[in-house]
Amino acid sequence: MKIIVIGEDCLDVFEYGVCTRLNPEAPTPVFVSGQKVTNGGMAKNVYSNIKALAPDAEVEFIGQPGGDIIKHRYVDRASNYILLRVDHDGPVDSLIIDDKLASKIQEADIVVVSDYCKGMLPVETLSEIARLAKVSFIDTKKALGYWAKDFAWVKINSKEWDNPNHDPNFIRDFGFKVIVTLGERGARVGKTVIAPERKVEVKDVSGAGDSFLAGLAAAYGMTQNIDTAIRFANKCAGEAVSHRGVVSVNMSI
Repeated sequence: MKIIVIGEDCLDVFEYGVCTRLNPEAPTPVFVSGQKVTNGGMAKNVYSNIKALAPDAEVEFIGQPGGDIIKHRYVDRASNYILLRVDHDGPVDSLIIDDKLASKIQEADIVVVSDYCKGMLPVETLSEIARLAKVSFIDTKKALGYWAKDFAWVKINSKEWDNPNHDPNFIRDFGFKVIVTLGERGARVGKTVIAPERKVEVKDVSGAGDSFLAGLAAAYGMTQNIDTAIRFANKCAGEAVSHRGVVSVNMSI
């Protein structure tokens, strides 16, 4: 099985420390750093998760053409509370689909798009990817419209589902292919809610959506059954939130 992951990637930085006093110059805590953990985030996290979940698959990553994206979180070690997140967002160039990339997309068994709306993937590019791919998944923060009609499955979270800018005609005609994640309640596809098999202690929700998308695509590639894929994706997201920081889950499908 050949899988291509396309999307903006970032460097996820989790800096853990303690806050034992207030800043005498302003009403803010003084953060004393103790440990820094870094890993690939956003679409790169989807890629890393798929590599772990489908070790026999050939997985390729295509990130943004230019621009560094960094998410730096300062975390109180005792409470795991994120005191501050400092982002650097690029700028990011748009992806150009040349003949070489078009051939790669057409040859892949599954194409997974992780669209964080940083500028790499305008709707015209997304439409072309979906048109070229045999089977395609997208996780996007854009308002949904007919540009997404050729994706096999569209994954968004419940907050994104409530976006008033979605095209109601698209929702009417293609809402059956939209998978909405519902946190601890699992996920909904169409009108069917698929709940997690067990509850987990939530330590950090960072990267949970990436793990869900990775599990969804990997399991669908092996089973060709979307309900089975969603159940496995629920497990992956549950495993991800049970750890601190952004992690690659490693589970059997």
